[in-house]
Amino acid sequence: MNNKNICNGSCIKKKRWYQLFIFVFIMVFSIVCLAEDNTSASPKQFTLNDAISYALQHNPSITITQTMVNEQKGVIQSTRSKLLPHVDLNTDTLFSRLNKGMVPGAPPQFERFDNILFDTSAGVKMLVWDFKKTKTQLDASHHALDALKLFKDRQKEEVVFHVSNLYLRVLTYNDLIKAARSTEKSLKALKKRIDLLVKGGRAIPEDSLKVETRLSTVKSNIALLESGRKTALADLANAMGWDGGDIEVVYSPSEKSLEARKLIAEKKQLLLKARRTRVDLAALKKKLLAAKEQRIAAQKDKLPVITFNAGISGYSAVNPVPFVDIISHFIPNANVGPGSANTGNWQTDWHATFHIKFPIFDGGLRAGRIAARRAVESKAKTEVFAKKIEIVKQIRSALASLEGSLARVKANEEALKQAKEVLRVEKLRYKAGKTVIDFVLDAEAQLLNAKSRLSQAYRSVDVNILAVHLAVGDILLKTSKH
Repeated sequence: MNNKNICNGSCIKKKRWYQLFIFVFIMVFSIVCLAEDNTSASPKQFTLNDAISYALQHNPSITITQTMVNEQKGVIQSTRSKLLPHVDLNTDTLFSRLNKGMVPGAPPQFERFDNILFDTSAGVKMLVWDFKKTKTQLDASHHALDALKLFKDRQKEEVVFHVSNLYLRVLTYNDLIKAARSTEKSLKALKKRIDLLVKGGRAIPEDSLKVETRLSTVKSNIALLESGRKTALADLANAMGWDGGDIEVVYSPSEKSLEARKLIAEKKQLLLKARRTRVDLAALKKKLLAAKEQRIAAQKDKLPVITFNAGISGYSAVNPVPFVDIISHFIPNANVGPGSANTGNWQTDWHATFHIKFPIFDGGLRAGRIAARRAVESKAKTEVFAKKIEIVKQIRSALASLEGSLARVKANEEALKQAKEVLRVEKLRYKAGKTVIDFVLDAEAQLLNAKSRLSQAYRSVDVNILAVHLAVGDILLKTSKH
C-alpha cells in the first residue's frame, strides 16, 4: 500500500514536470513565431541608390530588352554560319521491288544491282564568293546588335529617372505629412490654451469648436496624404520590379540649389555634350548603318554566287548482281571492260562541284527588296534627325523647369518666413483679446500651405535636376556618384 502511494506521488510529480515542459516549449515556440512574423512584416528599407540598383537588375522592361539583344546575337551567329563550311553525314536504306544500281552513274564494269541498297555519305558545302553580300549582311547584324545594346542603356537611364522620380515623390509625401503633423500639434496646443481661456471666461466656447473643426480637417488631409504615400510606394515597388513585401524609403533632405544653378549656367555646354553622350542618338545612328548595309546587300542580289560542294559516299548491297552477269543473258561473251570482277559488295565514290548561279529574271523580287531597304534607310535617317531636335527640346524644357523650380523655392522660402511671423503676431493679438480665433486659424493654414509648397518646390528641384541629366544622357553617371 505504501509502495503504491509512493509510486502515485512520483508519477504525479513526473506528470507535472512533463506538463511544465510542454507549456514552456509552446510559449518559446509562440514567441519565436511571433518574432519571425514581426520581422517578415517589417517593410524593406531602400536608399535611393539601393532602389536604383535593384531596379536595374529586376525591372521587367530591361529584361525584355536583354532578350532582344540575345535574339540578335542568334541572328549574327546564323548569318556568320553562311561564311563557314557546312558538313553533313547522311545515310539511306532502299528497299524496292526491282533491282537498282548501287552507284548512280557508275561505269558498267563497276555497276552492280540489288533490291536492298545502303548509301552512306559525308559532304561539305561552302560559299566561295558572293561579292561580299553575306559579309555585308553580317556587318548589318552587328550594327543592329550595337543599336539594341545602346537602346538598352537608354532604357536603363529612363528606369533610373522613373525610379528616382517616384522615390522623391514618396519623400515629398513624407515632407507634407510632417508639415501637416506639425500643424496638428500646433492646433492641439492652441485648443488647450483656448479651453483654459474658456474656463477662465476670457474666450467663448465657439472658439474651441472652430479649432476642433480645423483640427479635423488637418487630420483628414493627413489621411489623404498617407493614402497617396502608400500608392507612391506601390508605384515605386512596381518600377523597381520588387515582388516581395512592403518597402520603405530612407529620408534624405533636399540641398541641391547650387547644382541647379550650375546646370542652368552651362546650357550651351550641355547641348553640345548631349550629342556625344545620348546613347539613344548613338543607337539610331547604328540603326542607320544597319539599314545602309542591308540596302547594299539587297543590291548585291543581282550579282552571281559561287558555291562549292564536295563529298565521299559508300554504297553497299546484300546480294549485288554484276552488270556483266545481267548483260550476258542477252549478249553472250560481252566485254564491258575491266573491273567487274573486283567490285565486291561495297563501292566508294567521291565528287567535287563548283556551282555558279547567275540571276536573270525574278519577276521584280530583288527590285522590291532594294526599294524596301531604301525606305528603311530613309526612315532611319529621319529618326536620327528627329532625335537631334528632340534632344535640344528636352534639354531646354528641363532647364526651364529647373529654373522655375528654383524661383518657386526662393518665393516659398520668403512666404514661409512671412507665414511664421503672421502666425506669431495673430497668436499674441488673440491672447491679448485684440482679434478673433478665425485669424489665428487662417494663419495656421497659411503656414501649412507655405511649408507644403516649399517642400514640393525643393523636391521639384531634385526631379528637374534628374530630368536635365536624363536629357543630357549622363544620369547613370550622376546617380552612381550619390
